[in-house]
Amino acid sequence: MQKKEEDNGDDTPNSEGEGTGDPDSQLDDYAVLLMPFYDKNPTVPHFFNKLLQSRDASLRLSTISLLLRNDKPVGDSIIRALAANDLHRSRLLKCLQAIKKTTGFPVLSGTSRTWPAACLSATEATMK
Repeated sequence: MQKKEEDNGDDTPNSEGEGTGDPDSQLDDYAVLLMPFYDKNPTVPHFFNKLLQSRDASLRLSTISLLLRNDKPVGDSIIRALAANDLHRSRLLKCLQAIKKTTGFPVLSGTSRTWPAACLSATEATMK
């Protein structure tokens, strides 16, 4: 009985990522849970559109990945806006390659110079 009370008061996150308190992680989890209702409930696509309008690029990237993985529409302008940023371009391409949807990846001008910059920016961001 006392053991159970101690477990209830424990706020440390477990290995499954629950209880981390990260709002973006919680939104990602919520989006995954709502995906089966995308075509059944008219408010669910509206929720995903709001996620795609978020200022957090990581949240937009995970939302794009989830939508494309489930063959749902994503606006080209949303993908282009994310690809225009050096920090997120390589992550976006890796995500699209993982779900075999690279045909949706925008071709940007000067790609021979922007790809190394994107890779360097992504590497620097992960080292911080």
